[in-house]
Amino acid sequence: MRPKLLADESFEGRIVAELRARGYEVGYVAETNSGSTDPEVLELAVKTGSVILTNDLDFGELAVRFGLPHCGILIVRLEGVPTEVKAKKLIELLGTSNKELQGKLTILTRERIRIRKIFPDRGNGHQIS
Repeated sequence: MRPKLLADESFEGRIVAELRARGYEVGYVAETNSGSTDPEVLELAVKTGSVILTNDLDFGELAVRFGLPHCGILIVRLEGVPTEVKAKKLIELLGTSNKELQGKLTILTRERIRIRKIFPDRGNGHQIS
């Protein structure tokens, strides 16, 4: 079963379109909730049961440091890589690790894929402004 995804507003629309063309269910904040803050996007992802798809490391901080609830965060850090190659690498990851992404922080880089379980009780109670 494929994970439901929610692409952050800054994520590349061409990759969202490619994922949809391959049958992935992908919400896109740029289309539905433009201007939402990162905590609002996390909340939306939880409500829809979606893994966040982003280039933004801030989502990892919100989940790890502040302990905000999430259904999984997939951060794509492939700066300078052509969009077609990014899409291919992402589709390969989704095809092989889809169950592992639920509830975890995943970072896709040129060198490796890092998947880390995030424990909800590790948030330190800091307020987010």
